[in-house]
Amino acid sequence: MGLADLIPWRRKRLPRTAATVLFRGGIPPGAHEFPGLAARGVALGALAAAPGAAWTAELRHDRWGRARVTALRDAPALPEEMVALQNGLDEQERRDLAAGSGTLAVELLDAPEDLLAARKRLLLFGHALASEDGVGLVDLQSQQLWSRQALAEECAHEAPTDVAALFTLHAVADEPQEPAWLHTHGLGAIGACDLDVVGAHPEVRSGNGFDLLRALVYAVLEGHLRPAGGTFAAARPGGGLRLVAAADYDRACAAGDRRDQGPFDDEHLLRRGVLCAPAGWLGRWRAPRPAPLLRAPLPERLLIHFSDAASELMAERARGTWPVFTALLAEFASELELPCLAKLGIATDDGGREHIWFQVHAADADGLEATCANRPFRVAGLREGQRGRHPLSLLTEWRIMSPAGDISPFRLQPARLIRSHLPQLRAAKAAG
Repeated sequence: MGLADLIPWRRKRLPRTAATVLFRGGIPPGAHEFPGLAARGVALGALAAAPGAAWTAELRHDRWGRARVTALRDAPALPEEMVALQNGLDEQERRDLAAGSGTLAVELLDAPEDLLAARKRLLLFGHALASEDGVGLVDLQSQQLWSRQALAEECAHEAPTDVAALFTLHAVADEPQEPAWLHTHGLGAIGACDLDVVGAHPEVRSGNGFDLLRALVYAVLEGHLRPAGGTFAAARPGGGLRLVAAADYDRACAAGDRRDQGPFDDEHLLRRGVLCAPAGWLGRWRAPRPAPLLRAPLPERLLIHFSDAASELMAERARGTWPVFTALLAEFASELELPCLAKLGIATDDGGREHIWFQVHAADADGLEATCANRPFRVAGLREGQRGRHPLSLLTEWRIMSPAGDISPFRLQPARLIRSHLPQLRAAKAAG
């Protein structure tokens, strides 16, 4: 029995798992324009006609299964607003994506009953099609935009996607550093509930803030956080919050706490909840208020709550992307002396596990040499500052701290920013 079988929300097969691959110019490529497919083990079947399309064909791969690719005629460009609101893209990625149109549609024909594995297969097929001249991909369930670089990074390893691939995050604000109406798309499409944050502080969109949002998404998927449910302890300190159905929130909130000007279409109203402060004993009569934790700078020592199941999923992703960590270590992290951390699940004296951060000095395919960076509470044989060798089987998370933000198994964009500024960073380090 695999990890997917032990996590109920992950065991699901969607009616459709599809994406559009973006190319410049809106002209559908001919089937002969994909010489890279064979190099990736993908066979292109016989071409057939399809309404509104130049051609359609079946793709086959020994491990990924089957997909259908359709070359669309007169494909529109991406809406400017969709590109502008997407969180986590740099300006060059936005320009590249804005220049593309969804000229190839790709849909899984053999989607596994595993949301994360199916999403990975979709991206693998999309990357194989985009690898010649494509500028990116749009996941039609999550509405997430994948730049060409992000797609290549995700498809460079075999790990299932992170939960962050199931949704996209839109930030609506007049200026980047102003409070935003932050909201997800994609969770409703898999039968869950999308989330809204009113007046979200800029820190919530990245770093620890995005960790907190991922924890909240896990809580929604696991059923711990739901509209009309009770208070959920998302983090300490100050992490108690509840979810109020969007329609109920809009009817009852104070004028200064509105999500946006509205009126809202179904996509921004149905299967959607607003993160609010706990109701308190006057909750039945008091207007719902946006969660204070998400409207202010986050506490420095914020302890975010992840369930055991979520922690196991994160560990699976961390171990699956370990080759990415070791490659980044060799590429620039050691040279720039960036702090490299790994969280290990150490057996405790009472038979459980304690998740402890270690500073990594060296890493290979089998494990790491590292120094314990935290004071253990339930491991008598381990002390802060103790250095040793540890097997990869203990790994539950990894981080590389950089001037562009933390690089992690679910957030690789800072690595792309560092590559684009390596000469300046090297010069700054040389200058002391």
